[in-house]
Amino acid sequence: MTDHGADLLIRAAAVHTLVPGQAPQQALAVRGDRIAALPPDPNGLDHVVSSRTAVHDLPGATVLPTFDDTHTHLIFAALGAHDVPVHQARTIPEFLDLIRQRARTTPEGEWIRTTTNWQELNLAERRMPTAAELDQATDRHPVLVKRGGHNDVVNTYALRLAGITEDTPVPPGGVIGRDADGRLDGRLIDNALGLVEHLVPAPDRTRRIDGLRLATSQYAATGIGTVRDCAVTPEDYAVLLAAREAGALSTRVRALISALGLTGAAQVEDLPVRMPPAIPPSARSSTSSASCATPEPSPAVRSPTQTRRVAPQRHRRRHEAGLTHMATWACPVPAEEGSGRPRGGPGASSAPAMCPGSSPPSPRRASGSAASWNGTG
Repeated sequence: MTDHGADLLIRAAAVHTLVPGQAPQQALAVRGDRIAALPPDPNGLDHVVSSRTAVHDLPGATVLPTFDDTHTHLIFAALGAHDVPVHQARTIPEFLDLIRQRARTTPEGEWIRTTTNWQELNLAERRMPTAAELDQATDRHPVLVKRGGHNDVVNTYALRLAGITEDTPVPPGGVIGRDADGRLDGRLIDNALGLVEHLVPAPDRTRRIDGLRLATSQYAATGIGTVRDCAVTPEDYAVLLAAREAGALSTRVRALISALGLTGAAQVEDLPVRMPPAIPPSARSSTSSASCATPEPSPAVRSPTQTRRVAPQRHRRRHEAGLTHMATWACPVPAEEGSGRPRGGPGASSAPAMCPGSSPPSPRRASGSAASWNGTG
């Protein structure tokens, strides 16, 4: 590497490689997107420093490999990257004020959505806002407040658009919330979410790619270098491929293609047919050199009315994605009984770590970033 020098040099107290038996090193050189050298001597790479090398002398720092978040929802985080950042609120008045600020710059009648990575137990009131409270923030816009993947709260405008009244039948496996007096409180749970959400315009491809750019940069800022998204539709997968082509992904991505809602093995086996074509090898960057892993297919597909065992299939590569370290396969996701939705909620699995070239986020930023979905689903 001495012919071209290094783009980045870090001198630190300890550089842990996690290679068995290897002692901590004290310097690290990066060229492009690769670690090029790791000597035990903090001055052992001085010869690779050039006029274009960024040098960080951090005598008290520890450098770690990035973390692999094995169950997260990057797609959801990206969809919320442009939404009202209510995860920053610590009280319901703060929560409402953030929505009110967005309403001032949003044309009347257009939807206002919030980020999903918030948890009511982090609010002083330790509860969700109500439709009446959301009306105080704006009664000129439909408002969709999402919390995780199982709970919505909407304002009266949104209830009216959706035609939801006190006489609306409750969908099986869903809840239409009411207050102590039996009046609608704006809460929708599980299979009732679609009563409103089908009215919200889908973002265009450009906005979705920018959302992935923002969300993956937030993952990376907390020390997460690889994410495994556990609920990716074929359409979402096409957006991931487009984002990769655009250079918008700051993390490696492993996508588990969701078979949620499918009721038989034939439908699962048909998923690869619906997948978009792979990026040709000539279009891939050097970071995608690892081949796609191919795990055993998940053994069951469950619908609210049927549980069917899928016959074991032999190992085979279903789709060469071109996404960095991306493995895709038909992934049946067991649903909560009667919900039709995946069990559990997303959440980052690691603490922030130091990333070369970026400052560690504050604890509040880390807990509120798109990368750290602390809701319970």
